[in-house]
Amino acid sequence: LLLEELLKTLAADRVPPDAAHIDAITELGPRAVSGAVLLRLARLSANAVQVARSIAVLGGGAELPVVAELAGLEPSAVAGATSELVHAEIVRPEPPLGFVHPLVQAAIYHDLAPGEREMHHERAARLLAARGAPNEEVAAHLLVIPARGEEWVVDVLRAAADAAVAKGDLDSAISFLRRA
Repeated sequence: LLLEELLKTLAADRVPPDAAHIDAITELGPRAVSGAVLLRLARLSANAVQVARSIAVLGGGAELPVVAELAGLEPSAVAGATSELVHAEIVRPEPPLGFVHPLVQAAIYHDLAPGEREMHHERAARLLAARGAPNEEVAAHLLVIPARGEEWVVDVLRAAADAAVAKGDLDSAISFLRRA
């Protein structure tokens, strides 16, 4: 996908695919894939679009019940939408739920408007916290939502920082504590 779309974009933009133009090629790659992915996605059902966006927000390895709840769909509808996404070569066919390539996930994720993205992350954080997900998983979503001074958010971020310190991941701990 990347190679085909990159070559099409290079031809359309009249950029020679050689070492002298490597900076332009590097810049065009993600944009080329993004257009192709979003075009494929636009041809699918509304459920498939919602499921793809939910998986993009949750990240790789999302469980079907969590995707269903975030997407606001019944698990059977998610299963059907997932089948569409697999046939369109957007989502990989084997578990766990995830995209065929990180560039595909990035295209779908960045197609969400910033406010919409924040709302999805907030819903994902609340949903995962209610399901007893690890604090670090919940905190990853909390890092990208607006601060509102909610006590539960601070509690989760502090707990995630403690867990990160225990693992020796000081960079994550610092990020969680700054956000808290």
